[in-house]
Amino acid sequence: MRKVLTFVLAAMMLSTTAFAVSIDNDKVGDTLVYPFYMATSGIQTDFEVINTSDNLSVVAKVVVRSKKYSEELRDFLIYLSPNDVFRGTLSYDGAAKVSSTDDSVLLGTPGSYIQGSLDVDLVTPACTEDTNEIGYVSVIQATTLDLAKNANGVVPKEDIITAYFDALDNQSFIPSSENVLTGFAEVQVPGAEVVSYNAAAIDDYNATSLFEIGDVTSLRSNISDPYALEAALSKNRYFLPYYNNATFGLFNFPTKLTIPNADCDAFSSTSPFFNSNDLNPGYIMTNYNMEEESETHQQCLVSPCPEDEVNKMPDEVQELMASTTLDTDMGWSRISFTSSTSTYTPYSTTDNTTTFEGVPSIGLGLHFTGNGAYILDLPFEKGPVTVNN
Repeated sequence: MRKVLTFVLAAMMLSTTAFAVSIDNDKVGDTLVYPFYMATSGIQTDFEVINTSDNLSVVAKVVVRSKKYSEELRDFLIYLSPNDVFRGTLSYDGAAKVSSTDDSVLLGTPGSYIQGSLDVDLVTPACTEDTNEIGYVSVIQATTLDLAKNANGVVPKEDIITAYFDALDNQSFIPSSENVLTGFAEVQVPGAEVVSYNAAAIDDYNATSLFEIGDVTSLRSNISDPYALEAALSKNRYFLPYYNNATFGLFNFPTKLTIPNADCDAFSSTSPFFNSNDLNPGYIMTNYNMEEESETHQQCLVSPCPEDEVNKMPDEVQELMASTTLDTDMGWSRISFTSSTSTYTPYSTTDNTTTFEGVPSIGLGLHFTGNGAYILDLPFEKGPVTVNN
């Protein structure tokens, strides 16, 4: 399986949608998700975070998470002056690690922060079936700062640090409503071209607190309305063209954040959606050839399927091959989630109910041909989202 993943997951592109908290099609927002990285022997993933603002400085938190249970493997702060960019690398050198020589990195512990190079091994996941060599990355904007530029037209890093930690020391939150971050990742595979993809950009995430290193920081824990976020991410179906059994889908569930017990044999989640539904989303994949013949990949023989016989996506970075036994080398696949409509009451009120269909997810696609690999922007179907006051 690892060999398959090494080749299959070399590149991907995000598919996005919109809601109150929205997944921005223009790829610029206040929070980013890089839904896949690989850091194995000979393979590395570089990722960049870009501040597109000409006048605002940004402080953000980078969190690296594992493939199966989204365990937090490392986190650190970055501080970006206007028009600045941070570049980091996830690689393997006897162990999976994250590194950077960028001066935008801030390291240390509360009360003892230093600016400098980053080169540290990723934490080994607590559960043996999980891995730190494959996973995903989130970048959550803590705040934007409107600071004066020096004579060279640059905001000194020291001024960003001072302003941010003055706010931390005084426990004064600086509201951030500017969507100025964008980013991309590059996966480098030996003997192949470097393939890049854009990060998913979330608009108006609006983090509810400033961040420190070591604090628990997730897409779900630092937002006032996680229901709106999951509604924005929800998809009913994905559509994946295939050719010669060489097309792959990959699905990231960044709000799931599974919580395993000490023995790694029982699991839970505080996600509004996944706490109320199956932790492992069920799906049905139907393949069609060019003559409209079809076949359905589903384990059971009756409908509706018994719960233990539905195909599942157990991992939080889940790969899926669009394979077929039809007499054809071209066609397309429909991947339909089987979870039912989800209704939740937001934290902030008792009389406002958000209703949506589908599963909160980011769908990706990768297609191989004799001339190499290229990225698919995975089409999807999104159900209705309603907010009843």
